[in-house]
Amino acid sequence: MKIEFLPISHTREEIQMGHCLWFSKAPTKAVISATANSHGFTTLNAIARSYGWDYDLIEAASNVCNEANEVAILSQLDPMLVMVPKTKADKSVMPLFDDLFKALNSLEIKTLHLTHFGFIQSKNTLNEIYAILTMLLNPTLNSTVGCVYLDIDSRIFADVVSRYESLVGDYI
Repeated sequence: MKIEFLPISHTREEIQMGHCLWFSKAPTKAVISATANSHGFTTLNAIARSYGWDYDLIEAASNVCNEANEVAILSQLDPMLVMVPKTKADKSVMPLFDDLFKALNSLEIKTLHLTHFGFIQSKNTLNEIYAILTMLLNPTLNSTVGCVYLDIDSRIFADVVSRYESLVGDYI
């Protein structure tokens, strides 16, 4: 699986306010995976603004996704959106990402844009990113996805790339 890191920079004001105001599209068309967080100036809302999606639809789907604690697929959107429920600090994200990849496989998705880590509020997120990288690099992963664009907040970009290089070395 090809993984392309997309460093995402934010203004000092965005960081201070905790508001994600803009979204950078992947270099090629891809299914978008985002965290189901529609309240406030979130990445999901920045994506919706960028594509002109209906906010009421996004908010309703986000609420259902979080209440059910299951991945939600909005295939009527262009590009398709797959929402992953908000995580809780004391729970592993891996079951949710396993569900995400099962959904992607059932739809035979080839290209994925993971937007979950383009604007982070806590360095604790690094453990989630490392777990997901380990999953993506695992040679036993059965996936139709051949290319992943992975948004990474520029404040942690060097750490993530360093860990990625270390993991790649483990699999060679």
